[in-house]
Amino acid sequence: MVKRGIFAPLLVVLLAFSVLAQSEKASDILPDYIEMDIRTSRLDELADWCRRLGLSDAGSRDELAGRLRDYFGIASSQVASDAQSARSITIESAQSTEYFTLETVNESYARLSGSVLITLMDGDTIHKLKAEEVLFNRTRNILNAKGSVE
Repeated sequence: MVKRGIFAPLLVVLLAFSVLAQSEKASDILPDYIEMDIRTSRLDELADWCRRLGLSDAGSRDELAGRLRDYFGIASSQVASDAQSARSITIESAQSTEYFTLETVNESYARLSGSVLITLMDGDTIHKLKAEEVLFNRTRNILNAKGSVE
């Protein structure tokens, strides 16, 4: 009877340690999963994620990713692909350009109109965009085109 009295509490303690050890392992893995989500998310997904957490959803992909890493206490990722660091937009032609800011949402824009031709470089990939008008949200890095878009 004495052996059973000692065995039951000992079993409970061992099970408790087992559960605690598993939960610690899960908490060690969680930042890796969050980092993987951050690295594989598109700009609009990162902006939505920031918005849901009450963070600013304005900025480039890198700025949003940094904001999320700060929020979750994850060290900044040193992994940056060459393709991401080699992105650029070149305005080849446009009859007029206009730069403005919408104060109510604190976003800056560039409007290009009249036979617009833009070259987008994404690493080794080149994209050409032709349109009558292009509106570029510089804060969110969103490009909208209309009128004879090619």
